[in-house]
Amino acid sequence: STKPSQLTVTYAPWFTFEIVHQFDRRDFTPFARMDAVLLRILQKSHSQIPSKHKNVYREFIRSGFRDGKPIRTTLASYFSRQEFDTLASRLHFSPKQTPSNLRVDQWIELFALLYNEIHGTR
Repeated sequence: STKPSQLTVTYAPWFTFEIVHQFDRRDFTPFARMDAVLLRILQKSHSQIPSKHKNVYREFIRSGFRDGKPIRTTLASYFSRQEFDTLASRLHFSPKQTPSNLRVDQWIELFALLYNEIHGTR
């Protein structure tokens, strides 16, 4: 599977993304210099993040993807090192991973844990 981009992680709580067609570079005139796909984007009927937290969530993701550094570093303003390491273990990822190595569901769960929306108190 492909690694999620910052754009995907940012909008995944509200939309689904599906590649419905992979074009051949020769499908275009002149030939395409990069890969091209037809992407279907659908709005979810139930958001995974409450709308009232949309801007905070987007900032959280922007911070997490900052500079391509390990996620423990980019999210240091949100979690103590010990707290983050515990959450990383709980969500089955290494705190030393870069942001794109986390799955979308891990990002959403991290945010939910931070804002007590799913699990109550931290």
